[in-house]
Amino acid sequence: MTVQQPVASERIRDTIEVSALRNAPLALTCRVQDTWQNLRSRFLGMRSGHVWIEYPQGQAGQPAPEVGLGQKIGVSFKQRHHKYVFSSAVRETATIQLDAETAVRGLSVAWPAYMHQLQRRMFVRVDVPHDNQVFVDFWEGGLDHEPSEDLRDKLMYHGQLVDLSIGGFQVRLLGDVDPRFMAGAPMGVTLLFGDNESIRVDAQFRHTNPDEFGTTLGMQIVGLNETARGRKSMDRIGEITRAFLKSRRGGKRDPLKIRVGC
Repeated sequence: MTVQQPVASERIRDTIEVSALRNAPLALTCRVQDTWQNLRSRFLGMRSGHVWIEYPQGQAGQPAPEVGLGQKIGVSFKQRHHKYVFSSAVRETATIQLDAETAVRGLSVAWPAYMHQLQRRMFVRVDVPHDNQVFVDFWEGGLDHEPSEDLRDKLMYHGQLVDLSIGGFQVRLLGDVDPRFMAGAPMGVTLLFGDNESIRVDAQFRHTNPDEFGTTLGMQIVGLNETARGRKSMDRIGEITRAFLKSRRGGKRDPLKIRVGC
């Protein structure tokens, strides 16, 4: 099972055009005030050889963020049984007249040089096998706001990884504390695997799940497709997830638990 498959260059334009002409919904990822945000939008169509998308909506009733010319954004959309992701840059902003009575604010984005295709099954979340221990350090504010050494005891939280997918994970808090993060809060995360391997990701807090063992937090990983380093981390997370899946299938006393989702 391949984590992500590059789309052939000659197919990129055709694939985007199909969704653009259908005004398909999309998710837009961008940095707003040094944090990652996932925003809703849709394709508006093709004009003058460019792809236009609707100016994104703000999160949870918040006003729309400012997206400037030249700003790099991530775009993901579904088509048939696949999800497509690419990075681009904002070329232009303008008011787009959809019909005689409807006009919306739009963004023109540059054609991407690269695009990847993901299958839905690649976002299967797998429980960490019982013979593995993966510890997690995390803090509020994103990777760029990692606490300094003298503030780590106050601002850094610690947990143990419960499950993992390319799109997210759950972590069980160590200690009797619940930080009560707000949904959508940006998080910086270090996943600490064996053999001194660690993966650092930006994430967003999604939910709290109390269970028989304590408090479990759900996180959504964001921004991996924006950089070469992030895409490398995405590949590695996929490899680790598949190794977890293989390990659980091989254990007779460890029933397999997988869930579809981010």
